[in-house]
Amino acid sequence: MKPQDVFGIVVRSAGLWLFFFGGWYVVYALSVLVGVEKGSSTDEMQAYFFDGFIYLLIALYFLRGAPFLIRFCYPKSSDET
Repeated sequence: MKPQDVFGIVVRSAGLWLFFFGGWYVVYALSVLVGVEKGSSTDEMQAYFFDGFIYLLIALYFLRGAPFLIRFCYPKSSDET
C-alpha cells in the first residue's frame, strides 16, 4: 500500500468517528426538543444542532475520501503520471 492509501484509510476512519459523534449531538438535541431528556437552555440546544450538523458534513466529506485533502497532503510529483 502506498502512503496515500494508508492516509485515506485514516481519513475515512476519522470520518466514521465524526459521523457517530455528530449523530449523537443531533439525536441528543432532538431528544431534548421532544421532551425525552431534560435539557438545558434553548441556546445550548441550538449549539448542539449546529455543531452536530457541522460534524456530520465534515464526516461525509471524510467518508467520501476527502480527495482535496489527500491531494494537498500528497501532491503528484512530475515523474508520477
